[in-house]
Amino acid sequence: MLGNEDEAEKCLQALRSENKSTTAVALLSALSLKKHYKLKEALDELDAAVLQNPDAADLWLELGKLHWEEEQYTLSLAALLKVPG
Repeated sequence: MLGNEDEAEKCLQALRSENKSTTAVALLSALSLKKHYKLKEALDELDAAVLQNPDAADLWLELGKLHWEEEQYTLSLAALLKVPG
């Protein structure tokens, strides 16, 4: 399934339709948006997710990486410093 983008997208849509707001759903959604060059939407997804899950290290890490890729270094550092652990 991981290699099949269509199948992964179907699973993600099914989870969204069930109103599953988990860290994994938010992360997968952001990664899918990033893959489709929808970087603003991916950032918005991660920003919302870290507000709901402030202890989710994987969300903070991905948020920091995405800000870095967007050359938003101050925001990147701020997100990376919030990674628990």
